[in-house]
Amino acid sequence: MNGQSAPGSSAGEIVVIAPRQTVHWIIAGLLAIIATVLIVRDGGPLGGAEAFGQTQMLGARGLFAFTGQLDRTKYGLWMMDVDAGTVWCYEYNPVRQKMRLVAARSFRHDRFLSDYSQDSPTPAEVEELLKQARASAVRAQNLSGDPPAIKNAESGSQPSGGDPATAGS
Repeated sequence: MNGQSAPGSSAGEIVVIAPRQTVHWIIAGLLAIIATVLIVRDGGPLGGAEAFGQTQMLGARGLFAFTGQLDRTKYGLWMMDVDAGTVWCYEYNPVRQKMRLVAARSFRHDRFLSDYSQDSPTPAEVEELLKQARASAVRAQNLSGDPPAIKNAESGSQPSGGDPATAGS
C-alpha cells in the first residue's frame, strides 16, 4: 500500500473477512432432516410403544414373533404363521436356560365362528342393548324434535323417525 487507505475506511481500521458459512448451513440442514424423520416415524416423536414397555412385533413373509406375559412371573415368545394359520408359544426357563413349547393351535377355522365361548355381554346381548338404545333415541327425538345421539352401527347413519321397532333396520 502506498499510504492511502481504501475509500470509506480510516487508516487504522482492520477489515476482517467473515469465514464462509457453508458448513453451518449443511449442519443445520442435516439436523432438520433428522428432526423430521424422528417426528414422522411410526412410533411418533416420543416412541409410544417403547414408552409404555410394549414390544414391537417383528416379522417377515407371514411369520411374526413377539414377547408376552404368560402369567404373573412367566414370559414367553409368541410366534404366528399367518400363511399356515397357526400360533404357538414358547416359555423361557432362565434356570435351565431352555425354551419349552407351552401352547400351539391353528386359527384357520376360528374366523368363521361368530359367537363361541363369549363372556357377558355376548354379541346377541349387545345387539339387543343397541336396539333398545335406538328405540329410546327415536322416542326422545319424536318428543323433543332433537336429532338422535346414537348412530346405526350397520349403515353408519342415524335412524330416522317413525316406528321404534324399525329404528334398527
